[in-house]
Amino acid sequence: MRQYAQSHGATCAPCASVTPPGISAARLLAHTLKGTAGTLGTSQIQALAVELEANIREQVPVEEIERLASMLEAEQPTLTIARLTALPKETQAPPSEADRQQVRELLDRLEIFLSKSA
Repeated sequence: MRQYAQSHGATCAPCASVTPPGISAARLLAHTLKGTAGTLGTSQIQALAVELEANIREQVPVEEIERLASMLEAEQPTLTIARLTALPKETQAPPSEADRQQVRELLDRLEIFLSKSA
């Protein structure tokens, strides 16, 4: 979820100025956003992305596509921030210290086991 929020925080910004040369990129973006939002349960974003993708596919007037893209753009950051806020802070596990003697004993046992099964 953190990866989604970081990589899609402003995903639809390019959608708001849809022009004929960029229409296929906008449709792909809407499709990707639809799937990702659905996977994460952000139903408001998913519904808008579904409608935007359908309108692009059906070649509705650009003004309607821009209206939907603007709505999606306005909705997404709020939900992204809410999702990031709900996540626990990222932490890194401290590196573990391996006991060389324990590792050596395990390797010796493994070697004996493998030699018996061969």
